[in-house]
Amino acid sequence: MNSAKEPGSDGTTPADSQADDLSIQVRAASYTDIADLQAIERSAAQLFARSPYPELAGFSPISSLVYGQAFSNRHPIWLAEVCLAETPAHPHGAKAGFAYCVPLGDGLHLQELSVHGDFQRRGIGGALLSAVIDKAKARSAAFLSLTTYADIPWNGPFYRRHGFEQLTADSMPQSLRDILDQEIRSGANEATRCVMRLDLSDT
Repeated sequence: MNSAKEPGSDGTTPADSQADDLSIQVRAASYTDIADLQAIERSAAQLFARSPYPELAGFSPISSLVYGQAFSNRHPIWLAEVCLAETPAHPHGAKAGFAYCVPLGDGLHLQELSVHGDFQRRGIGGALLSAVIDKAKARSAAFLSLTTYADIPWNGPFYRRHGFEQLTADSMPQSLRDILDQEIRSGANEATRCVMRLDLSDT
């Protein structure tokens, strides 16, 4: 999976190398991208239909109101665009994935990372996550945290390959315990939903 370079003057981040036949670029999302972010999330959720949690395939995407508030509060949302390698001059890449973070203490919490179904298993998720980690470091974030399912290959094991560690109940700060508890109250599987964190001071 690709790592990312420092942002250029236009705010985009090109991947170090191409994933499959795709050239990947990560940029800050804006209000005009909201419909595309929701379309990506709907498409990505269909992967759950073949998981232990098929009901998640029908979940509604993050609302336009929540996105609007996120943009107003300058919460970071990064969008991965791709362009076929044979047409690098295409002025606007296809919107293939996104990551939405919220501030949490002196770190960032990864609220959502989704890759459109048409672009899954092509390195987009890894390139996007690497870019998010670099951008979090650039913001002097002390850590990047998230909640996910420990028993789905593209959830817990995916993040573990990128250096995230699963927190135990004893090592979990209250802020993350509150997020996990809220998700469980909303229907997440208590046995397999977990909290993971990447300490950015060690990377």
